[in-house]
Amino acid sequence: MIEIFKKNKKKKVDDNFDFDFELEKIQKNLFSFIFSTLRSKSNALDVLQETNLVICKKKKEFNPEIGELKTWAFRIARFQIMAFLTKSKRNKLSFNSEVLEDMMDESEIICKQNLDLQSKALSLCYKALPEQMAIIAKLWYKEERTMKEISNQISATTAVKLSYENIS
Repeated sequence: MIEIFKKNKKKKVDDNFDFDFELEKIQKNLFSFIFSTLRSKSNALDVLQETNLVICKKKKEFNPEIGELKTWAFRIARFQIMAFLTKSKRNKLSFNSEVLEDMMDESEIICKQNLDLQSKALSLCYKALPEQMAIIAKLWYKEERTMKEISNQISATTAVKLSYENIS
């Protein structure tokens, strides 16, 4: 699914917001949210795929000046979960919509809290590294750059490889 976003990297909703890049960044959070409700990896992956299709179709409707992409995407995921559960009456256990809404509210809050905690922990890790290593780590892990791109950016191929070996 991530390949869809990488093909269209150049398209932007506006000059400062890279929709595809931002959507790619929240894929793990979307999956966690969906999985926490459905409790089945294969079903969660199916719903995630449907959610991403809807998000891509409605891309032009999103305005980054009005709201956060993550909140908008989670709302779409909610509707996709409800549609999935409505379609699959195979389960013996079914929840009424109020219970399901409460479960999804709680899952969404927990997913967002976990993301905030992970971001804070990662920031602390970056701060603990020497400056050059922190730059390399951010380029490698956060921006998902290749070693070649990193070495071109900081113009030290050998130093990059050595630093990468030290931090991985």
